[in-house]
Amino acid sequence: MTGVGDARRVVSIVVPTLNEDLAESLAVFGDYLRGLAGHRFEILFIDDSGDDVRARLREVVRDTRLPESVRVRFVDGARSGKGAAVRLGIGLTCGDIVFEIDADLPAPIDNIEQFVRIFDEDPRVDAVIAERRLDREFSSPLRKVVSRALLVLQRVLLFHSREFSDTQCGFKAFRGDLIRDIAAEQRVSGGMYDLEYLYVALRRGLRVAKITVAPTPGRRQSRINVWKCLRQDPVDLLRIKAHGVLGRYR
Repeated sequence: MTGVGDARRVVSIVVPTLNEDLAESLAVFGDYLRGLAGHRFEILFIDDSGDDVRARLREVVRDTRLPESVRVRFVDGARSGKGAAVRLGIGLTCGDIVFEIDADLPAPIDNIEQFVRIFDEDPRVDAVIAERRLDREFSSPLRKVVSRALLVLQRVLLFHSREFSDTQCGFKAFRGDLIRDIAAEQRVSGGMYDLEYLYVALRRGLRVAKITVAPTPGRRQSRINVWKCLRQDPVDLLRIKAHGVLGRYR
């Protein structure tokens, strides 16, 4: 990325975590970001783990040596859901560009460079999101069914279009001032926060670029509780739609 962007630009990366191996995550981020020149990075781990795990993870963060261009913050989450953790983290960022990336890296980390380059080269772009192919493999038939059902619901209920083919890939970036403003209005504390951000973005007329990515090879299986999602996600979709219809999003 040498020569791309302003040397003063700060790129923030928000990573919600729950009982994750931060040593591995920090090593991956450190090795990759060490090779990117021209930007400064801040990584915020928003952790919802238990107290004993938090204490151990704080030691890992404190003892990990990273490039001078990378600052790491470990923040105690409220244990109110992944969406709540992301909202907290985004509110603490100072970056010109803010990424929200799942701890299991659903897309290869080298997409960070491509995403930042899109922002640098096209000032009209407000957000960039990763989308996986619809014909990708799933860990179980149930997960595939749930994913397809969510896709139909979001297109019918929220977007009224085929605008997005994969809203749940945890690899997204927004211009900092925009995402902090959207996060301040966030209503959903669970996993449907991705949909809420994109719904508000489209209502505001923001331009969202979509990049097709291949899933990260060898990534661990998702820890999403499918049965909990079946109970909670439709309710959250209705909440998002209701707030939109009632004009509660600016």
